[in-house]
Amino acid sequence: MTQTSDQVLLTGFQPFANHKSNPSAEVAAHVAAENGYDFLVLPVGFKEAAQILLHQLEKNSYHTVIALGLAANRSSISLERIALNLIDARIPDEFGQQPIDEPLIAEAPLAIHTSLPIKKIHQHLEKERISSEVSYSAGTYVCNAVFFHLLHHRKTVNPSLKCGFIHIPLEELMPLEITKQAIKIATDTTISSESDTKGLSVGTIS
Repeated sequence: MTQTSDQVLLTGFQPFANHKSNPSAEVAAHVAAENGYDFLVLPVGFKEAAQILLHQLEKNSYHTVIALGLAANRSSISLERIALNLIDARIPDEFGQQPIDEPLIAEAPLAIHTSLPIKKIHQHLEKERISSEVSYSAGTYVCNAVFFHLLHHRKTVNPSLKCGFIHIPLEELMPLEITKQAIKIATDTTISSESDTKGLSVGTIS
């Protein structure tokens, strides 16, 4: 494993459903390229996204990992606080998988808290007049699945990792340049700050 404590990874998703593009990938790629970070685009698949992400984490020892996803029904930057060990897919993923009421990882906690300094990020975004919120639900679809796998990796493999998930709006609701600025602020704040959470985990799936 490469030992480089200052490495940063940003991830986004491929287009899915009726969306011809996915701003999460475009924003993550832009911020990564501008700052020399690693970038990874993930498929919208429960198993496939996790496999690709975990393989990348096994190859590199990252300091910070921020995963991005599209929240088409939200108009603010959503800083996700809690990942659930649960899949409840209202539609199939791009590989036709549609698990209902299933855990992502058997015997893992029901929920794990982000290790990003989300309150500080929220404050910095509001200072720049970029609309943001602390969100308590990343849903139960592939975004949440990636979020949970990322936090579970931290919990079991790399406890010093600062990692989490941010939902971004459609370009029609927030211009891409503003979203890129927001993710740059979020990344800079994470790198320079201690986590304002304890990475708490709650219960187990039975």
